[in-house]
Amino acid sequence: MFPYRKSKLFSLQWFYNLSVRRKQVVGLFASEVISIVGLIGFGSYLIVTGGRNQLVNQAKSELAVTQMSYNIKIDQMGFGFRGQSDNRAIIQAAKQHDLKQPLDLWGVAHAVDVGVPSEYRALKQEVEQILKNETRARKIEYATLVGRDLKIIASANSDREGEIFNPKNLVVEALKTRQQIKTSELVSKKEILAESQRFPVRIIDSDAIVRYTLTPVKDPATKEAIGVLVSGDIANGKVALVEPTVDSLGGGYSAIYSYHALSQSFSLVTSIYKHSKSGDSSPYQDRDESVEINQELSDESILKAAIDEPSPVTRRLTLQGTKYTVAAKAIYNFRGEPIGVLLRGTPETALNTLLKESLVMQGLVSSLAIVADILLVILLGFSIARPILSLTQAARKFADGNLQTRSAVFASDEVGQLAIAFNQMASKIAYHFHELKIQSRQLRNLNEELNQEIEERVQVEFALRKSEAKLTQAKQLAEEANQAKSEFLANMSHELRTPLNGILGYTQILQRSSNLSATERDYLDIIYQCGSHLLTLINEILDLSKIEARKMEMDAKPFHFRRCLEGVIEMCRIRAELKKITLICVFDPQLPSMTIADEKRLRQVLVNLLGNAIKFTETGKIIFNVKVVDTALDRRNNDRISKIRFEVQDTGIGIAPEVLDKIFLPFEQVGDRAKHIEGTGLGLAISQKIIALMGSQLYVQSKLGVGSKFWFDLELPIATESISEDPSNLLQTIVGIDNKHPLIFIVDDRRENRSAIVDLLNPLGFRTLEAKNGREALDRIKLARPDLIISDLRMPKMDGLEMLSYLKNTPDLSEIPVIISSASVSEYDRTHSLAAGANAFLPKPIEFDLLLDRLQELLDLTWIYRHSKPSIASYNGAANEITALTSDWVLPPVEEIEALYMLSLKGSIQRMQNLLTDLTHRDEKYRPFCDRLHDLARSFQLKTLQNLLKDCCELRSCQK
Repeated sequence: MFPYRKSKLFSLQWFYNLSVRRKQVVGLFASEVISIVGLIGFGSYLIVTGGRNQLVNQAKSELAVTQMSYNIKIDQMGFGFRGQSDNRAIIQAAKQHDLKQPLDLWGVAHAVDVGVPSEYRALKQEVEQILKNETRARKIEYATLVGRDLKIIASANSDREGEIFNPKNLVVEALKTRQQIKTSELVSKKEILAESQRFPVRIIDSDAIVRYTLTPVKDPATKEAIGVLVSGDIANGKVALVEPTVDSLGGGYSAIYSYHALSQSFSLVTSIYKHSKSGDSSPYQDRDESVEINQELSDESILKAAIDEPSPVTRRLTLQGTKYTVAAKAIYNFRGEPIGVLLRGTPETALNTLLKESLVMQGLVSSLAIVADILLVILLGFSIARPILSLTQAARKFADGNLQTRSAVFASDEVGQLAIAFNQMASKIAYHFHELKIQSRQLRNLNEELNQEIEERVQVEFALRKSEAKLTQAKQLAEEANQAKSEFLANMSHELRTPLNGILGYTQILQRSSNLSATERDYLDIIYQCGSHLLTLINEILDLSKIEARKMEMDAKPFHFRRCLEGVIEMCRIRAELKKITLICVFDPQLPSMTIADEKRLRQVLVNLLGNAIKFTETGKIIFNVKVVDTALDRRNNDRISKIRFEVQDTGIGIAPEVLDKIFLPFEQVGDRAKHIEGTGLGLAISQKIIALMGSQLYVQSKLGVGSKFWFDLELPIATESISEDPSNLLQTIVGIDNKHPLIFIVDDRRENRSAIVDLLNPLGFRTLEAKNGREALDRIKLARPDLIISDLRMPKMDGLEMLSYLKNTPDLSEIPVIISSASVSEYDRTHSLAAGANAFLPKPIEFDLLLDRLQELLDLTWIYRHSKPSIASYNGAANEITALTSDWVLPPVEEIEALYMLSLKGSIQRMQNLLTDLTHRDEKYRPFCDRLHDLARSFQLKTLQNLLKDCCELRSCQK
C-alpha cells in the first residue's frame, strides 16, 4: 500500500477521507442550510420592518379618525349655537340685561303691550328653556348666556344669575373678536359643581376636559356684541368619544388623557380597549372579543413625547400582554397650550401572524429544496461517483492479474477520458501477453463490444423514456402552476377589493360633504388617492394576467374622441403644473370628433405614457401630439378609417441604449431608481400588449440626458352616430330626490360594505334595509317589498345568485330590480349574474356616481342638485380668474392686499397664510377671497398668486 498525502488543514482530513458521493452530499447540504438560514432570516427581517412601518402609518391614520370624532362635537355645538345667537329671545334678554332691566318684568310688560294672554312665559324662562333644549339636543352639559359685564343672564342648569362667568377668559376674548371661539380647556371640579350637582358623577379627576364653543350675541342694530352664548361638553368618562374609532377599525385601544401643566402629570379622561380573547387577529372569522373601559397605560412616556412634539408620535407598548403600536397627538386650547393627549393603539397580532405564516411557508420551501438536493445527489452519484467507482474496480482487478479488465466509459468528461486512457494502457500491456490468442480474443472482444453497445443502447432508451416522463410531469406541473396563479390573483383581488370598498366608499361620502375644512378635504383627497393608486396596481396585475392568458378582449364602441383626449390632458395637467413643467398639446384640426375603439384601454395607454413623461422630467416641456397620418375607405363596409398617430415627447432624463429592450418587460424599471417607488413596472408592458391587441405597436426613441419620444399608430373607424350628454349636470352635486323616497334593500355579509351604501343613500332621501345573507334577505323582502335590491355575490348560507334565482322564480317578487355588486371582477361572475336576471353588475370598490346613475335608470328618479361653481383653469391666467370670480368676493382693505402682495414677493408663505387666517377670523365675508389665496399658496403657484393680488389691489383702488 502506498501512503497518501495528508491535508495541511488537518482538521478537514475527515472530509478528504470521505467518498466522492458523501462529499457531494455534505457540500450540497451545507450550502442548502446556509441558503435557507439566510433566506428565513432576511425574509423575517423584511416582513417585520415593513410590517412595523405599515403599523406606524396605520396608527397615525387611525389617530386622525379619533381626532375627527373628538372635534365633531365642537363643530355640532358651534353650528347649533351660531343659529341660536340670532334668536329673538336670546338677543332681547342680552339687551335687557345690558340695560339693567329685569327679564321677568319685561316678559309681563311685553305680554300686556301686544295683547298676548297672561300665561305668556317670562323672558328668562323662555331663554332657559331654549338653553335646556340645546343641552338635550346636543347631549352636552353647558348652555349659558353671559352678558357684556361677564355676569350670567340665564343657564340651562343651576340658577347662577348674576355670577361672574368667564372660564379661561374666553368670554372676554369672544366679546373682543366678535367671532365664534371653539376650544378645549381644563376646568376645575369646583367650577363644574357650581354649574350643576349632577355632572361630577362622570368626572374621574379633579380637573376635567371641557369642549367649549363661545358664540357672540350681536345687537342687530349696532352689530356690537352684547352677550355670549357659552356651550360646553365634558369629555371625562364619555366612552362615546373613542368607541366609534374602535368599532369602525375592528378593535384596538383608543383613549384621551388630560395634561396638567403645573404638575406635568396626566389623568385618564376616557378610554376603551377591545381585544380578541383567543388572540386570533383574522378579520374574516368570528372572534371572541372583550371590551374594557378606562384602561390606563402603564408607561406615560408617549404622553410626554406627544406634549413636546406638535406632530403625532408613536411608541410600541404592551397592553394586557399584547404588543400595540400606539400613536399620540396633543390637544391644544385656544391659546395654543396643550391640555390633553389623544391616543390610538393598533394591535401587532396581524404582523405576528404574518411572520408565523411566513416562517411556515419558508420551512415548506426549505423542505422542498432539501428534497430537490436529495434528488440532485442521486443524479450526481450516477454521473460522477459511479464512473469513478467503476474505474477504481477495474484498476484493482488489473493489478491482481486480470489483464482483460477494462473500465466502462459513461461520458466524454474528464473521468471518461481517464477511463479511455486506462483502457488503452491495459490493451497495450495485454497485447504482449496474448499475441498467440489474438484471433480468439478478437472474437471475444467483438462479442464484448457488441454486448456493451447493446447495454449502452438499452441505457440510452431507458434515459429517453425517463426524460419523456419528466417532460410530461413538468408540463403538468406548469399547467397546475398557471391555474394556481390565476386562482391566487383572483382571490387576492377579491380580498383586497373588499376593504378598499369601505375605504374608497366612505371617502367618496365624506368628499360630498360641504362642511369640511380645507385641511380635512386634503386628508380625504390623500386617502382617496392612496386607495385609487392601490386599486390601479391591482388592476394592472390583473390586466397583465389576462393578457398572458389571452383572455383580454377589446370593447370597441363609439365615443367622443376629442373629449377623451381632453380628459386625458386634464388628468395629467395638474401633475405637470406642480412640477412646473410646460405641457404642450398639439391636436390636428382633421381629427374626427367621434371614432370607434376601446376608449378605456386607449385612455389607459395615453395616461401611462404622459404619466411616465411627467415622472421622469424635472425641467423643460412635454409635447403631446395627435395627428391624422392617413384616411382611407374600408371596402368591406364603406366606412372611413383614419390612421392616427399618438406621440409623447419629453425633455426628461432619457433612457440608455443598453436598456431600451427591457422597458417593455413586466416589472422592469430603468432610469432613476428614486422614481421606481411610483409604479410597479407594468405600465409599459401592459400598454405594449394593449396596443398589440389594437393591431399596432409602441415605438420609442431616447437619448440619455436629452429626452424620450414614444409613439404608436392606430387605424380607427370614424363613427357617424352621435352620443348625447347633458353637460349641465357635470358640476352639480346630488343632494336629494324629487317627490320620492325609494326603499333600497342592501344584502352583504360585511357590515362596512353595507354601512358605506347606507351612509350614501340615507342623506339623499332613500330608505334602507340591511341583511347579512340571501336567506335572511328573502324572509324580510316578502314583508318589506323594497323598490330595489343591492346584493353581494359571495355570502354564507345563501349567496347572491341563489337569492336572485329565487326572486326571479317568484311571481310576486320577480319584477324587483336587482344590482349585483361583487369584489370579484372576473368576466365569468359578471356574465352569470346578468344571465341569472340581474339588472346591473357593479364591481367593488363601488363608484358612487355610477351607482346613482344605475338607481336613476332603474327607478326613474329625478335628482335635486346643489350647484357648484366651476373653477377656472390655471392656464387661463390671473386676469381671467379675477374677472370670473371677484363678482362673488368681498375684498379686504387695499392696505391688507398690498401687505399680502409684498409677502408673496418675498416668498413668505407661512406669514401670508397667518394673515389670511386672521382676516377670516376678523370678518367671515372675506372667506371666499382668503380660501382661494390659501389654495394658491399651498400649491406654491406664486406667479399666479402675485398676478391675482396685483389685479385685486387695482380693482380695490378703483372701487374707492
